[in-house]
Amino acid sequence: MPHTNKWHDLRTFDPERTERPVIIGASEIAVACGVSPYSTPLQLYLEKRGEMEKEFSDEQKERMAFGQKLEPVILEAYADRMGLHVDADQPMYFHPDHSWMAATPDGVAFGDEIGQRHGLECKATSWRMYDATGEEADAFGEDGTDQVPAMYVMQTQQQMAVCGFDRVDLPVLFDGSKLRIYHIDRSETIIEAIVAAGSELAERIINNDPPPPDYGHARTQEAIQALYGFDADADPMELDEDADMWTWQVKEMTAQIKEVEKRKAELQNRIIAAFCGASKAVLPNGEKLSRTQIAETYVTDDDVLRLADRVGQVKRKGYERLNLPRKRKA
Repeated sequence: MPHTNKWHDLRTFDPERTERPVIIGASEIAVACGVSPYSTPLQLYLEKRGEMEKEFSDEQKERMAFGQKLEPVILEAYADRMGLHVDADQPMYFHPDHSWMAATPDGVAFGDEIGQRHGLECKATSWRMYDATGEEADAFGEDGTDQVPAMYVMQTQQQMAVCGFDRVDLPVLFDGSKLRIYHIDRSETIIEAIVAAGSELAERIINNDPPPPDYGHARTQEAIQALYGFDADADPMELDEDADMWTWQVKEMTAQIKEVEKRKAELQNRIIAAFCGASKAVLPNGEKLSRTQIAETYVTDDDVLRLADRVGQVKRKGYERLNLPRKRKA
């Protein structure tokens, strides 16, 4: 059953587990396919092998906890609106042919007709994830459409592949007050791509063969750090010409960013001056601008006492900084 210790243990690589040493769940397949904004195949590889800890911020943990609490409410609201029976007690299911492939539906909906059944995947989010145009790849579109973030497309398609569904519905609760229902139909083309990507990553995990990093992803530096570590006593590495080119490109971009930031500050100051002290203004095209003053923050004695109680508990998350040469040698 979902979120139990055994459920979590199964999703961790175990070379002694001969039948299913690697299990990739439906919620992880977007990462394996390289379409997740939150993680990469290399990061998932390292997490599965226990070489990198899966970390969540306090905000993410709280959001996930509330999501689990809201799940029964969302399913009940979905059943009432759709006039269907919903079975929410679903365990982890496995694909009959691909041993790594698993899915844990939030529920299964049943209709009055024989054989009428489809999967359910609940979500709770905010208005920021809603885009009425349907053009934003990482947002939800209009109610009743199949416009959902790409990572949920992959999740639902794996769920269909594992459980034999022809459709998965996503009842999504926005801001705790607006329910929109999205319908995703089965796509054999997407499922084929999922099988290919998942099978390759599973083999890599078993064979200790890490996938190449996605160098442009925001989380890749953490994965590289976990993959190679950091040895302060190691001999200097002899880098090649590519590294030389990348180094100076970074320096050039850094200088360009500084110039852009300087120009941005200049333009903002010009706009503020044009207000002539007013708090609101209107552009020639009718667009409205406004100014807001943020009061200075003072640290009181009470603040100091509260912080003193937390000494040893609060720490800044470490990061890695790349130090570049100040100037190029002739």
